[in-house]
Amino acid sequence: MLYLIGNGPSRKNLDLETLDNWWGMNMVYRDHTPDLLFVQDVAPQNEMITDQYYKNHPVCVGEWNEIPMEMWEMMKHGLPGEVVENRVEGDDRFVVQGEDYRGEGQRTYMIGYSYSHVSNIVIYTNELLKNTFCGIYALGYAVHHGHKKICLAGYDSLQFGDLQNIYGPDDCYTYNETYTEQNSGVGRPQQAQFVALLEHINKEYPDVELYFKNPIDGFDRIDYNDIISRFNIEDKWVLGTACFESEL
Repeated sequence: MLYLIGNGPSRKNLDLETLDNWWGMNMVYRDHTPDLLFVQDVAPQNEMITDQYYKNHPVCVGEWNEIPMEMWEMMKHGLPGEVVENRVEGDDRFVVQGEDYRGEGQRTYMIGYSYSHVSNIVIYTNELLKNTFCGIYALGYAVHHGHKKICLAGYDSLQFGDLQNIYGPDDCYTYNETYTEQNSGVGRPQQAQFVALLEHINKEYPDVELYFKNPIDGFDRIDYNDIISRFNIEDKWVLGTACFESEL
């Protein structure tokens, strides 16, 4: 069984040190060391690089376009919005990542890294998963890489409808103290992405078994029809287009 560990409040009920094989999301590396860390979100990715975590542990960054360090000065001129520069001595490559910082406008990150540690960096590009949330991306990655039994824990927005994150602004400066549908960006969009990915899994990988971690009696099998009924998605997420059906 592969465990995918999100950062919802229910994660606190799980002793991660007892798990044989688990992958974690974003800021979890500050407290634990997963077998693979997913950092698709730009600000946590920048924090991970700042902490130099990638030099000793495997990380999945999604899509990175490597740029030689010699291009740094030329590249930073003309980048949109506030430019955040992150490099240390020994870095010889960098990537450019962008985000809309809390709806306040574009922020661009120039993130340096050392190519000597590139074997720890998993660059995985799959158009079906483009623009999906970190936990959804990790699930797609797991299925596409042959895992047959997968348990989701700490995916509280999907399992319980709870949008809260155990990490806050003291852990990552783009995080909030409290999350709502308006300021989280998760909620309904993540539910729509989950439904779309479940459809894909049911069609292309019918032998895959998915579970939510039940803190009382073990595991709850994830049933597609139950999820469809519970979420009642009106605007579908379309895998491979990186947008909702209404935006096509």
